[in-house]
Amino acid sequence: MIAFIQYVMRYAALLPVMRSYGIEFQMSGVMFFCLALSTICIAAAGLINERKSVKEHIMLSVAGVLLGVYVILKTGAPNLILTYTAVAIMLLLYLFVYKHHFLVGNIIVALFFAIVPMFVLLDILPIYRVYGRFILEAGVNFDFITYWFSGVSAFIFLTVLSCEIIKDTEDFENDNVTCDSRTFPFIMGAPYTKWTIIVINTLNIVFLCLLYGFFLRNIAAWFSIFYILLFLIIPILFINLKIHKAVIGADYRFIGNIMKMILLAGVAYSVVLWW
Repeated sequence: MIAFIQYVMRYAALLPVMRSYGIEFQMSGVMFFCLALSTICIAAAGLINERKSVKEHIMLSVAGVLLGVYVILKTGAPNLILTYTAVAIMLLLYLFVYKHHFLVGNIIVALFFAIVPMFVLLDILPIYRVYGRFILEAGVNFDFITYWFSGVSAFIFLTVLSCEIIKDTEDFENDNVTCDSRTFPFIMGAPYTKWTIIVINTLNIVFLCLLYGFFLRNIAAWFSIFYILLFLIIPILFINLKIHKAVIGADYRFIGNIMKMILLAGVAYSVVLWW
């Protein structure tokens, strides 16, 4: 999922903008692979289900941070090293401290996935270094791409947050929780959790409508309207209906799988937009 997000955002969202200005990527494919691999290592260390192999968690985190630091130094942004290390520490804290805490663990995971597309913007730094004079003389700016990546990140945050709460509810309904668990459904109960998920999903729909109305309406073809409706808004409305009627863990597992498909469809929209 993480590699899919990063590669789609680079080659389907960022690459067309570069080519429209006659600009080439300065970060090689190998370097970008290292960037993707570093985030995968950090995610694997922080999001793995088992707590038994502390050594493996630390090794994956260190490998991920070292790869990330290497890429960051190569792109000329050493001030981002601390941020990259903080992300790894945040996910390890999630695993060992906040995973079963009220809402905190859900927000940490959602934030991590929301940050993933923004790492792709590291590609822009060496571009400015090489094409700086041309960019200034031609009046090129990357505001559009920054806004677009921010919009994708916001969509990912809301979708993953909803998905994480749904997963906790599935575990709660299957009695896969312990007495020390403080997850959202454990504290609030199933009815309040359902309404919370519905509210988050509704906010996501409002966000998608605002994104189209203020940002995409003037640049996106009519096909985009149907894509957003058919693959994002209508499925989210369907999720809200199913959540309201969900009873057992299997119901929430089904809903969670659809949410993952919505997440993939939302990221893949970048391909549709540039096409």
